[in-house]
Amino acid sequence: MMFWNRSKTPDPVYPKNLKNRFFGLAKAPIIDDRKLVRIALIRTSLRSLWSSILGSFRGSPKADFSGSLGIFPSVNFDHHRIVVEKNEKISVLSPSEMEALFQIIYLPCIQFQKSKEFISLYRKTEKYHKKGLLEQRQLWLGSYFRKEIQFPSIPPIRLRWIDDKIGWGVFAEQDLSSMQYIGEYAGIVRRKKRADSKNAYCFQYSLISGESSHYTIDALNHGGIVRFINHSSRPNLMSALATHQNFSHIVIFAARPIKKGEQLCYDYGPDYWKRRLPPQELLSKYTQRT
Repeated sequence: MMFWNRSKTPDPVYPKNLKNRFFGLAKAPIIDDRKLVRIALIRTSLRSLWSSILGSFRGSPKADFSGSLGIFPSVNFDHHRIVVEKNEKISVLSPSEMEALFQIIYLPCIQFQKSKEFISLYRKTEKYHKKGLLEQRQLWLGSYFRKEIQFPSIPPIRLRWIDDKIGWGVFAEQDLSSMQYIGEYAGIVRRKKRADSKNAYCFQYSLISGESSHYTIDALNHGGIVRFINHSSRPNLMSALATHQNFSHIVIFAARPIKKGEQLCYDYGPDYWKRRLPPQELLSKYTQRT
């Protein structure tokens, strides 16, 4: 079985250097990107959901524009705690401390880069749903994991530094049952770019399972623990499209029972490796350099 971290591609984009800041955490300036659209979904009917979307552009008091551009009321993740281990030293970090360590913006749910794309994708998914074009499995998964999607939390897992060749990995802190929810592949939903081939943290954002789209989830500078999960040809996790309230999400969950201490991995898929060396060749290449 071969593990491989997204950051260890031939042209690693991020992170470049942790600068030995692991336990001497100093808060880094966090970007206040007001163009991002938070998609922290709340329990609401589809009618009130649509009213919230339209109301936000009509100056309705329902719209919350604090921090990022909020179509929905903002959800605070300050209560989240991330267990991080390096050199046998364990630290429990708040989201702000994690941001300072990894120089990313902590984001356990997707955001949209442009409000018009947010509206457009919602309308398209709603149309596909009415026409019966969405697969039953993606709808079932959206219903099955609806609570986890709406209210992101952190399962009993930890980030652990493996070595200089692989980097970070995610490990189970206790036994996990089959189908246990790990998290959503979170980041910024935006249109694809040519340069995305060099970005190891892009995950295709589709509306219909198995079909390509012009959008990607970019977790290079925004994301949660899921962005650190490594690749394996024999994974114990599964990634799948889940549609809830007419929005698509890439959910990661246990494909089988997982023992405490196991590294969590999923298969990045053939598209990821089209323009990259296979993991075995990459590992060999880095080994020869050292």
